[in-house]
Amino acid sequence: MKRILITGGAGFIGSHLASSLYDLGFHVSLLDLPGSFSKEQTSKYKTYEHSIVEPDELDKLPDFDVLYHLASEVGTWNSLQNPVKDLRCNVEGTLNMIHFASSRSIKKFIFSSSMAIYGEARNASESRSPRPSSPYGISKSCAENYINFFQRSNPNVPCTIFRIFNCYGPNQETKGQSKGLLSIFLEQVKAGNKINVTGELTRKRDVIYISDVISALLLPLEKSAMRGSFNVCSGNSISIKNLIDKIISTTGQSRDKFIVSNVGANSGDPHSVTGTNSKLKKIGWEPAVSLEQGIRKCWVTHE
Repeated sequence: MKRILITGGAGFIGSHLASSLYDLGFHVSLLDLPGSFSKEQTSKYKTYEHSIVEPDELDKLPDFDVLYHLASEVGTWNSLQNPVKDLRCNVEGTLNMIHFASSRSIKKFIFSSSMAIYGEARNASESRSPRPSSPYGISKSCAENYINFFQRSNPNVPCTIFRIFNCYGPNQETKGQSKGLLSIFLEQVKAGNKINVTGELTRKRDVIYISDVISALLLPLEKSAMRGSFNVCSGNSISIKNLIDKIISTTGQSRDKFIVSNVGANSGDPHSVTGTNSKLKKIGWEPAVSLEQGIRKCWVTHE
């Protein structure tokens, strides 16, 4: 039985990943900040309450076979508000996890990166050079470089980098409205008749349902030699206006009921970030949940 550690295990993607791995029979441990875990998680998994920017705390951890490094300061807005915190977590924290992996028996290193490394991009492939437009994108790109350096120095430890686009799903945390694009709009549709949008309605994004992200993250366990960078996206581009309209129509609401207002923009937020998923498709992965299906699944949890 593989021993798996997930950093950021209390987060949205981390908690879904942990549940899937547990159901598959793996021995799952979670690491996150003190006070992050639910009672259900502490009863179901072995949990460690440590910060990844404190290497002395990481030294206390036991050995594992597989490391999923998901812990991160997430989002453009957060990185603009506190770029030092963003850098410490996403770069220094990743370096600490690389050191942990190199000093232990880790046999596979899997990292959750972001579409933010591309900056302004349409239909970006993995071969496109990073051009981040925010501190968040910069820190994620830098973390990727350190992981690639670790891979060259440790060729026997496959490292897989997943560049995740706009992920959404049930029970996604949207506090502060700094992350969870589709989930934020869904909450506003549920709450009343006002939808506040940060940025232009013509902006384009690629949204992908959480179970499709998890199916991608599980691939390195099936394909032992899998390494390199992979986009995790639907491969479909949609404008913010059309996304809002799709949420309204799919949930059976009347478009005339809603007032959509622009409430400013983040300086580091690109107009369009969309990608191609052809590299993952070549190894057998395929997104299974359509946008309409995903919206309906999320809507059920709101009712």
